[in-house]
Amino acid sequence: MIDLKVINNSILALPTYSTEHSDAVDLKAAFDCFEFDDEGIDPIIDGNGMYLVTKKYVKEGLLIVPGQNIEIALWPGGRILIPSGIKVELPIGWRLHVYGRSGISLNNGITIANSVGKIDSDYRGPIGVVLTNNGEKNFIIKFGDRIAQMSIEQSFQLKWKEVDKLNTTVRGE
Repeated sequence: MIDLKVINNSILALPTYSTEHSDAVDLKAAFDCFEFDDEGIDPIIDGNGMYLVTKKYVKEGLLIVPGQNIEIALWPGGRILIPSGIKVELPIGWRLHVYGRSGISLNNGITIANSVGKIDSDYRGPIGVVLTNNGEKNFIIKFGDRIAQMSIEQSFQLKWKEVDKLNTTVRGE
């Protein structure tokens, strides 16, 4: 077990293991940690993007207030950055990996946009999950939905050693 410093900016509980022998915690959609900028596309209206709030957000036909329980429709072909609500301080020599959930992938075509998200030990920003809808229907995401899983792994850096020849194996090239 590794002690991990964490800041939880959401009203959601910290991620937990589903079973005693799980090696990944479940990340949930922490819509109360969305932040808006003035130039972004509004995904609730346009079907792509990110969003729920830490402050009041007003746009024509839309009012979102902190903690409001909304749903986001991720359109087929769309992608969205969903906040997990947490920031971590990893020990040097460790990394976090964020993986997709097999159930929502199989049943709905929802995947992690970059296959596996990797959080390095020197990153201190919010952990988000970029989801892509490869399915044929809108995928509805609600506050607190389990959207991904995350595990901690030891990290090693490469040290290159140039050679003229590699050892042979039974498999070969």
